[in-house]
Amino acid sequence: MDPSPRMDERLRLVAESPREEDQVAEAYRAALVTDPHRPIKRLAEQYHASEATVRRWVQRARDMDLLGESVPGRAGEGSRPKRQQRRRK
Repeated sequence: MDPSPRMDERLRLVAESPREEDQVAEAYRAALVTDPHRPIKRLAEQYHASEATVRRWVQRARDMDLLGESVPGRAGEGSRPKRQQRRRK
């Protein structure tokens, strides 16, 4: 049985989604430049993923210190990632 064109499209989109947290961090920072007020929505549209999925990706990148801490109610990073802060001390 041949996969449907719809399934092919879904597989292609999954293959294009960022797999590594460093890719997520890079994509998030790029989205902040192009759409500073809605980077999550921008990434969700770009990767054809739900906003909840993108939030999980971004949180995982934050947990790995690839992105700075979040600021409630604001897009972006509140401070440098903890890993970079430790190096400067």
